[in-house]
Amino acid sequence: MKILAFDTSNNNNEVAIIDFDAQHNNFKIISCNRIDDNSSQAETLILSIEKCLKLANIWYQDLDLITTTKGPGNFTGIRIGFTTAKIVHIATKKPLVTLNNLEILAYDHISHHQGKILVILDARLEEFFIQEFEINNNILTSNYDSPILINNKDIENYLTDDDCLMIGSGKEIAADILQKSKIEHKFKVSAQEDDIKLLNLAKLAIKYQNEAPQNIKNEILYVRKPNISKPKNKLTN
Repeated sequence: MKILAFDTSNNNNEVAIIDFDAQHNNFKIISCNRIDDNSSQAETLILSIEKCLKLANIWYQDLDLITTTKGPGNFTGIRIGFTTAKIVHIATKKPLVTLNNLEILAYDHISHHQGKILVILDARLEEFFIQEFEINNNILTSNYDSPILINNKDIENYLTDDDCLMIGSGKEIAADILQKSKIEHKFKVSAQEDDIKLLNLAKLAIKYQNEAPQNIKNEILYVRKPNISKPKNKLTN
C-alpha cells in the first residue's frame, strides 16, 4: 500500500512516499524530499511530490492513500498543503485523511509514555494552541474534539492534577510561566524534539481509515481566524 504524506504547516515542504505492509503492520519511507524555503511553497510542493513519486517508481494512479496536516500552524502553508491534497484526491479518486497537528505530535510518544500529555504550540501574540491527550496501553485519546486557543497566562488553568508531560513548541514558555506561578503544578517538559514526523502522519491516517472513518474531517482546522485585512474603501467620509 503506497501512501503520499506531506506537511506544509511549518514554513517548509516535507513530502514522503510511505509503503505500508498491512500483513506485518510495517511502515517504510521509500522516498522523501524536504524544502525549507517557504517563499514559493505553492510552486515547490507539486515538484516535491512528483520527485518523490519518481524516486519510488510510481505515479499518482499508483497511490492508495493521501494524507496531510490540517493545522493549526502557518496559515498560508496549511492552505497550500490542504488545497494540493484535495486536488490530488479529486484527480486520483484516492482516499484522503487530513489530521490535527497536535494529535500527530502526541502520537510520537505513544510507545514510551503512559498518562496525560499536554501539547502546547506557540501561537504568537502571547497565546497558545493547546490540547490534552492521554496514552493508555498504546492508545491515544483526547477529551477535546480539537485544539483551543488560550492566553499564555491562562496555561495553569488547563493542567490536570495528574502528572502531565508537556510537549510542543510552546512547552518552554509554558514551563517558565508555571514555575513563576504561586500554585504548585505537577508537570514534566519533554526533552524530545517536537516536529511533525511523516511516518506518524501515515500511521494515524491508516488508523483513522481502518478504525474510525466516521471521524475523518477533511477541512482546515481554523483555531484562530486568519488575519486577512479588508481592502480599503477609496471613498472616505
